[in-house]
Formats: sequence, C-alpha cells, structure tokens
Amino acid sequence: MFKKVKKVLRFIKPKKQKPSSSEDFELKRKTTVIQYDDTLKTKFTQESTIDTSKNKEYEEYEVQQEDSLIGIALKFDMSVELLKRINNLSSEFIAQGMVLKVFKQDHVDSEEEEYSEEEEVEQMEQDIWKQQIKQYNNIPMYYCMDDQNVKGQMTVREDMILFDTNQVQQYAGKRILNNACISINDINEAIVHILPNANDQKDYLIQILLSGIGRVEFEKKFRKKLQKFKKQKKSIATIFFRYQERYESGQLIPEEVKRDMCKSITEFINHSVQNLKDQQNVINLTKLPYIDLIDESNRYQQLIQKQELDNVIGKRMGRLWASISYVPKYKANSKCLNESLYKQLIELIPAIYRLSNWNIKFTIDNDGSSYEQLLLSLQYQNPFFLTIKDKDGKVFGAYVSSELQGSKKGFHGTGETFLFQQDELQMIPYYWKETNSDFVYCDSDGFCVGCGPSFGIFVDSKLYFGYNNPCSTFENPRFTQNEKFLIQHFEVWVIEQL
Repeated sequence: MFKKVKKVLRFIKPKKQKPSSSEDFELKRKTTVIQYDDTLKTKFTQESTIDTSKNKEYEEYEVQQEDSLIGIALKFDMSVELLKRINNLSSEFIAQGMVLKVFKQDHVDSEEEEYSEEEEVEQMEQDIWKQQIKQYNNIPMYYCMDDQNVKGQMTVREDMILFDTNQVQQYAGKRILNNACISINDINEAIVHILPNANDQKDYLIQILLSGIGRVEFEKKFRKKLQKFKKQKKSIATIFFRYQERYESGQLIPEEVKRDMCKSITEFINHSVQNLKDQQNVINLTKLPYIDLIDESNRYQQLIQKQELDNVIGKRMGRLWASISYVPKYKANSKCLNESLYKQLIELIPAIYRLSNWNIKFTIDNDGSSYEQLLLSLQYQNPFFLTIKDKDGKVFGAYVSSELQGSKKGFHGTGETFLFQQDELQMIPYYWKETNSDFVYCDSDGFCVGCGPSFGIFVDSKLYFGYNNPCSTFENPRFTQNEKFLIQHFEVWVIEQL
C-alpha cells in the first residue's frame, strides 16, 4: 500500500518553475523599489549598527540604469549603511556603470532543487501516514485467548497496539481486566489469516509474532539471547486477534470490510516495525494477559527453564486452536501419521504455519522410488516435512525450512529445521542446538538433515534405505534400532495451496 502511495506521489510532485527572465526580474525590482516606504528605509538605516559582514564572501555588481541603492541592498540581503560602508560611499547617489561590492549569492543547483522536491514528497507522505493512523481506532476485535475470546476494540498506532475491553473477569477472588498493549518494538511481523469457521463462514484473523513479551525480569535475564533472536527475526511468542462479526449496533460487518481492514492493518504494523527498527531507547509498554509460546521449553533449554515457563508464558497452541474455532485439517491418507500425531506435529512447527493445512506431496507408494521425481516435486517448495516409517515400525522425520536442492557449497537451511520421532503416542522434537549450521545437504547420492560427526538422518537416492545417528546439530538420540534402516513408507508434506 505504501509503495503505491509513493508511486502516486511521484506524479504529483510540484512542477519546477522556469527561471525568471531579466525583464520579469527588472519589473519585480521596480515594484519593490516603488513599495519601499519610509518605515522600511528607517529599518535598513538602523541595521547599520549590526555588523553582518563577518564570514561573508563578496562579488562585484555593475549598477544598471534604474538601480537604486535601496533596491540593490534588498536584492543582496544587505543594509543600506553596510552597502555604503564597504563601498566607501558618502551618499546614496549611484550612477549607471558603477561597480559595487555586494554579498555573494548562493546559487541553488539542480540537485538541491530535486532534494527539495523529495522533502516535499516526504512531508506529503507523512500527512497521509497521519491520516491513515486515524482510521485504525476502536476496531471491533476479539483477543483470542486459550480459554475464551475477549471482546473489545483494537487501536493501532505507529508506536503501539492497544486492545481495550470493558469485560472484567473474576479469577481467584481478583478482578482482572483483559486489556492488552503491544509495543511496535516487540513485534517481528503481522500476518493475515482468512479461515473457514464452524458455520461455513470466514473468520479474519491478525497474527502478531513477537520478539518480546513485556516481562522485564525474564527479558533482562536472557537479554543477549533475545537480542540475537530479534536480529535473526526469530519470534518467541504469538497472539491472535479476530475480527468481530457485528458492529455495536448489531449490523453485520461486510466481508470485504473485514478483509480489507485486516490487510491494511497488517501492512501498517509491518511498515511501523520497519520504521522503528533502527531507533534506540524506545519505551517498552508491552503488557499481555495471554501469550502463546512458539518454541516449547525443550526447544531452547538454555533460554527458558520449565519453572519459569509456567510463570511467564501461556499454554500450548492446541488450546488456542479451539479459541479461534479452527484446527488444521488432516486430509491425507498417511501410512506414517494418524490425526493425533499430525496435529502434534503441526503444533511443533513455527507458528506462522500452524494455521495452514498440510498435504502429502510425494510418497514412494504412489510416486515410486525415483529420486529425480522427488527433487522435481519439491522444487520451489519450502517449508516441508518428511515422515519415515522403517521396517521395524519406527516413525521419525524432519521439518525443513528451506528448499531441498542439490548444492556444491555444502549445507544450507536455517535454524528452524528440526528432527522428530514418535515416542509411544507423542511426537518428540529435537531442535537446533547452535553447535553448527549443518542443516540440510543434498547431492546425487541422497540427502541428509543434521550432521556432526555423523548424519542425523540420511536417505539414500534409491529411497530404499538410510542411516540414522545422534548428531551435534540437534543432539538427537538414534531413532532406529540400528544405524542403517530400511524404508517401508516415505512421505513428504507441504502446505496446501488454496
């Protein structure tokens, strides 16, 4: 939206004025001299007591036929007395052809004129920005909490997001007002989700990914770690706001209003985040009654301890799915996962993808054991996760945040990549331990996820067998009975395209 505004503004830049001709300038000068009354003359005479000639450069000016001393003083921003003194004039009489010493004028070149126009455009953008802010007051929203949706009004400003509600909750004998405040400085990104609800209608949600949660002691204790996460644009928590169905009057809010407003708000938030990222000493006012932690406690054991987790962070994502009336659909005919394991796995991936539906892109049962076909089907596909069931019935796999492609430069990928295994009825994740950056490697012999000193999971290009070992990238145990395993089922899942 803001790029579009800039494009529009380029077409409405003020036009450059053509330089005045000598006749126009002479006419203006004559008019100035005629309008120069006794009061102005007295002012110029009185200024003779102030020495304005210091640090000034001079140039020569040839007196024209209809010039006057007062007119020349006006033209070169000088007092009459100063003009007389530096030219050793005893009176105000001047004649055509005389050469006078005057202040040197600064000539504005074309680059400065262009810069001036850019400044005017920036000012116009600021005016539009201020007008935009006024549109985001008292927007009817629900704050999606793990046990309920709190009704209120959202106000979005360039420095913070406010959520106000008049609902007072009773908890343990205390009155709790579920108002929320989020400093823009604590936001990594805002995202729009348009999801079907139980009534076959659409819900419009704004997901806000956070780098800070407004807990002073917590953020002070882990300051360096959190600063590193923020620099890498890694979020530690997420919250959701859902657009209400009706205005206060009871009238239904049109679908297009909710859609356009949500998209506009997220663009505004993300633009504000970019504008604020380089500013220092920003006052942090974040206060949230409920936060969902993106990274479970065992994901970053060095960052958060279990006893701190209960006091600082909210409950699991599964509870939040219920509050927003949407759970990712399980549609595939999987040989590795049932619906429960699928939902557990979706809970473990980054929160930005937790409201997406995933579906199978490649299986050896349907697509055969062609390694080339696997790479072709995953071209430009990221993120994805793969699940393997070996001949012994062990289920394990990997979530990969980058595209699976052959590389001569070695390992690639990001720290969002992780390994997982089924342990009885649970999915256990093994996240990046930051000891190395050996995430994904792919060549003609096969591909692996995790390394050092052995591969975490290696799948041979025949898609018939592989190797599994503990690796320092994720500090995982061995998932299979032996280092080498035989593949019974192999599935690759990608986000379902709407």
